[in-house]
Amino acid sequence: MRKISVRRHKVKGELRWLVSRFLDGKRKRTIFDSKAAAAAEVARLQSLGGADEAWSKLTPERKAQVLKMPAPAATGKTLKSALAELVAAKLGAGKSERYLAGFKSVLNGFIKGREEMPISSITFTDCEAFMNTKKLAYRSTIRARLSTLFNFAVRRGYMEANPCYRLEAVTYVKPPPKVFTPMQVGRCVVWLRRNSPRALGWFVLTTFYGLRPEEAQQTSKSAINFKAGVVIVDAQTTKVRQRRVVQCPHPKALELLCLARDMESEFPINTELRRRTVRRLREVLGWEVWPKDVTRHTGASYLLAIKPNADYVSEQLGHSVKVLKRHYKALVTPEQAKRFWGRIRIKLPSK
Repeated sequence: MRKISVRRHKVKGELRWLVSRFLDGKRKRTIFDSKAAAAAEVARLQSLGGADEAWSKLTPERKAQVLKMPAPAATGKTLKSALAELVAAKLGAGKSERYLAGFKSVLNGFIKGREEMPISSITFTDCEAFMNTKKLAYRSTIRARLSTLFNFAVRRGYMEANPCYRLEAVTYVKPPPKVFTPMQVGRCVVWLRRNSPRALGWFVLTTFYGLRPEEAQQTSKSAINFKAGVVIVDAQTTKVRQRRVVQCPHPKALELLCLARDMESEFPINTELRRRTVRRLREVLGWEVWPKDVTRHTGASYLLAIKPNADYVSEQLGHSVKVLKRHYKALVTPEQAKRFWGRIRIKLPSK
């Protein structure tokens, strides 16, 4: 008599499913990537005869309940329709439009040219080939996005296993974030005041207060206390969906914020104005590429230099102390921070 059992099993920290059976006094084990694949193996073994009598008497529903396995994979669900279902499910679960925009950007790149292919036909080789066309810095994110899609398909019964389980884990050490030098931030402020005062408020909020660029873009005038220098970041605008109150980091920051108001800066600003401002500032500084979140990283780094209290600074920035120390510790010295604030002139120099 052949005894069959199914249990969870971890391989290098990742969940797998182990089918174990005894035959002629010897145990044989097979590891599968998914519960559905393990269930299919159990069914195959049962069809060979000599199975456990008690198991053979169970109804299909009871077998699925015992094994905690989904229904057999459905056929014909295309990549395009599966992605549409996933996005709808994420929206229904309260995910932000910003999150979904980045999410769809990666997945649309993968399914391009494969829109009508059954998702069940996607293999490990397809995923690996797509990832190998991307830079190493982005592969970990790409793997996570693809895995989310395939895990969703497995839960819905559209495929038996997530092919991403077989992909090698990506190791990438990020370089320190780029920040403005005191001279560069001074040049940006002068240029904005003379050429684009409408965007000055956004620049002050993200570069001096340390708001994420998207948070600063969506901050309205009613969320700013110009007397106390306090900025309220609404939960709907934040990356982590948590409301926070950001205190004035330095008297010069409040002076600039009030100046931006008096110069009729826009609170909030539209996406096109923000993009045009970044493009022009890149030209002013002679940069070929605008470093990602350079304004936010600048605010965080110089704030930590003048207020070396990790708990306070992380609360102001809206992320963990661990992230703060990993990215910003010792990036800027107190002497550099003093020069940074010293470069800010409320009275413009003559041309």
